[in-house]
Amino acid sequence: MNVATMKQFALLPLIMLMNKVSLDEPEYEERRIALLIAFAIVQLLQFGCMAAIMSKIRSKKDTDVVVVPAQKVMGQTHGTDQEMSVEEYDASKVMEAVKQAVMGGIILGLIVWKVETVKPLFIQVFLTPMTFMDTPLFKVHILGKEATGDLKRPWTPPNPFAGLTGAAEGANATEGSTADAASIEDSPATKSEGKKKSVKKSEQKHVEDKKSSQIPDDEGLRQTHKKPEPVD
Repeated sequence: MNVATMKQFALLPLIMLMNKVSLDEPEYEERRIALLIAFAIVQLLQFGCMAAIMSKIRSKKDTDVVVVPAQKVMGQTHGTDQEMSVEEYDASKVMEAVKQAVMGGIILGLIVWKVETVKPLFIQVFLTPMTFMDTPLFKVHILGKEATGDLKRPWTPPNPFAGLTGAAEGANATEGSTADAASIEDSPATKSEGKKKSVKKSEQKHVEDKKSSQIPDDEGLRQTHKKPEPVD
């Protein structure tokens, strides 16, 4: 089982586990600190791997030529095919990975600030290393695999938001768990049910008032049946 398949199977259990773990309550501050430390360690390890890969690229000085096709945006080709050495090509991919990681961290920070919870970081602690280990850079320069087959250069450009998929879903799950109750209360079925109960209570009260008005009190009965006093 490759890393991409493992990530797909692990995403749903991680989201379920994230929703079960209490992190945002004031009494769980130690858990939040531990999560922040774990997230920082994962990010440092990722950037450390990128630095090690860049060092290997510079030391190999591979001059083989790679033909990079022109970029296609919205079905339109921009620019022309370029030729560059393997060293230049791999170094450019490392810089792309660095930019993607920085952009992902900024977007993740905005998500955490928006939903006011650190739970998306829980997802990223697991998905960040899994996503990076699935890149051709890691497989070729860290695992030492040959750049053939699926790893043959030029590589398919990665999705710049691939690392944020888990965070976004985690945020949606966090927001959804708190919004479900409100949506149920505001749903038409709930409002209709409440209206029916209110009408039923009103009818019951009307019937009880009507019955009570038809029953004479004991004092009225005594006055009605009181014998007349004899006249002297």
